[in-house]
Amino acid sequence: MNNVGWSKKLPLRLCRHIPTPASTASLTMSELKEDDTVMSTVHSTVFKESENLDGKCLKIEGYDFNRGVDYDQLLESMLTTGFQASNLGDAIETVNQMLDWRLFDELVAEDCNDEKERDLDYRKSVTCKVFLGFTSNLISSGVREHVRFLCQHHMESSVLDRSIGKY
Repeated sequence: MNNVGWSKKLPLRLCRHIPTPASTASLTMSELKEDDTVMSTVHSTVFKESENLDGKCLKIEGYDFNRGVDYDQLLESMLTTGFQASNLGDAIETVNQMLDWRLFDELVAEDCNDEKERDLDYRKSVTCKVFLGFTSNLISSGVREHVRFLCQHHMESSVLDRSIGKY
């Protein structure tokens, strides 16, 4: 059945003809056994017993807006809302870690000879450098207000706008 377009796209070797009652009449006994083996392998691969995941991973659950809007909880719920929202939730956690980080959080290297780096007040003042990068098409979208807010409140150290001109 190579003339069926979708059969060329199957990841496994399932492109062979699956026997039907009319087509099995011309098959030999070894061909029938081979087809049974293939079908048995396919069946055992596709129909696996479910595994209990309680306690092994986060439960996917969205934010309950009936409780009102708590922006901290709303953003925290992104971790358990679904794939794209989970990625956003992970990004939010990473950015928060970056914003909270201070050189003071790190141990002073034993071989550090710089008095300035050993100074406690200096170490508390050194923060993570946040590079905000985006493509130029975001400026013409609603995201531009987000970028403006981040820049206005100095929540970034450097801005990189990647623009590509069309000729």
